[in-house]
Amino acid sequence: MLHLPSKSLSNPTQNYLNKLQKKVDAEPIFKDKSDKAKSLWDNKRSSKAGKEAFDEIKEVLKTMCVGIKTCNYCEHDRAFDIEHIYPKSLYPSLAFVWENYLLACKGCNSEYKSDNFAIFKPKGSILKHILVRNIEPKNDDALLINLRREDPTKFLRLNLVGQKPLYDPIHEVNSREYLRADYTTECLELNKNETLIAARENLAKTYLERLQNFIKARESITFNDLDNATNGRPMSDRTQPFESEKQRILENIKNSFKELSHPTVWFELKRQRDNLQRTNQLFNQLPEALNW
Repeated sequence: MLHLPSKSLSNPTQNYLNKLQKKVDAEPIFKDKSDKAKSLWDNKRSSKAGKEAFDEIKEVLKTMCVGIKTCNYCEHDRAFDIEHIYPKSLYPSLAFVWENYLLACKGCNSEYKSDNFAIFKPKGSILKHILVRNIEPKNDDALLINLRREDPTKFLRLNLVGQKPLYDPIHEVNSREYLRADYTTECLELNKNETLIAARENLAKTYLERLQNFIKARESITFNDLDNATNGRPMSDRTQPFESEKQRILENIKNSFKELSHPTVWFELKRQRDNLQRTNQLFNQLPEALNW
């Protein structure tokens, strides 16, 4: 997981959210606030203004994704759901707050995280308290790492040195940072889903293969060299000047890094390169890739 860039909504859309939130906040009882939030959310696209507002919200969230329409939690599946970081059933006061949204896949949004949420109680302590629906939380001191506000790589490391690429907490056991890293990993089942783990392993190999392809393509002096460097993907156009084709293919390889899923794998290959012999060798040959 990676920290999401901060972006704003247009004034009409932000005003529309504010209008809905005021309706929620006007309810005097917590359960009524939760019910109102759910009702308004379920019908958020029933009007022309609502459809336009949430079309924009979804489009802006797409541009904030860690990959192309990729779930910001698992970094694997396509993200179609607007996820409430603080669940609207537990925090109706944040149901229509822009900073509480991100895009997630159906599995992460509904199956894993859903309304599961924990806070530190009392606030500022290291005591975990699991929230229960219909009971108003005492505070908003969340264990879940907030990708809109926080950089998860300051809490977690995707360990590429171990036998499997699993997320490990960075901080000392029983520190608040450790507990938050552990809860986030557990809540989203980031270390239990074998499909995710296998995908991370495959992506690590793919990232390194593309680094190697770039290096070989850069050293090419003939069209045959160029096609062999990339295994013909992409194939060079021999009707064009060699140097221009070489530059096109190099740019193609470089740009392809932005299109791959599991960008945290790429981040960690760079962060952990000193402990990964082959990775370090490739970055020594291509140091500019550290900025890709």
